[in-house]
Amino acid sequence: MFYATHDQHLSSDEFFAARAAADRDKQVKELEARKKGLLLLKKQAKTARLIIEKKGQPTVANIDTFRVPELQSLATWKIGKTAKGRKEELLATHVGHLTPPKTLTWGDEEEQKLNDLKTSSIEFKDTALNVALKQSAKAVKANVQQLDDVAANELMVGLQDRQRSQTRELPGGERGGDI
Repeated sequence: MFYATHDQHLSSDEFFAARAAADRDKQVKELEARKKGLLLLKKQAKTARLIIEKKGQPTVANIDTFRVPELQSLATWKIGKTAKGRKEELLATHVGHLTPPKTLTWGDEEEQKLNDLKTSSIEFKDTALNVALKQSAKAVKANVQQLDDVAANELMVGLQDRQRSQTRELPGGERGGDI
């Protein structure tokens, strides 16, 4: 820790924000990989469609009208990975595999989510500490009947102190402390 922080103090907020940032970076990486894959599939499908529209479906009878790169594109589209080989092998690969299902598209919602993850700041609600606090609150709520009187009174005092210390805005724009 000393080496990592260069003898600087690290607050728990910074620690949990860093953890949330690492999780966010992982999500961004996964979304970018998915986007790249979907865009590649779309490009392969478009290339294959153009070749088929221009020259028709390749067969043994018309194999001489297709160049090797065209057959590679068609076979790659069918198998979902880069195809290699001679014309006859590429033709066999293309003919021997089913047409892939229509590819999913990368939409505006996914792009917005990716951009939000890349640009938005990390707030407390996004951290693991917030999740843990919410889970603790749910556990207390579920088991409040099992608390003894002393623990229940301490909990009640803590909640009342919290409510008194918070200032909330009233509907008319006024500020109030005890809502």
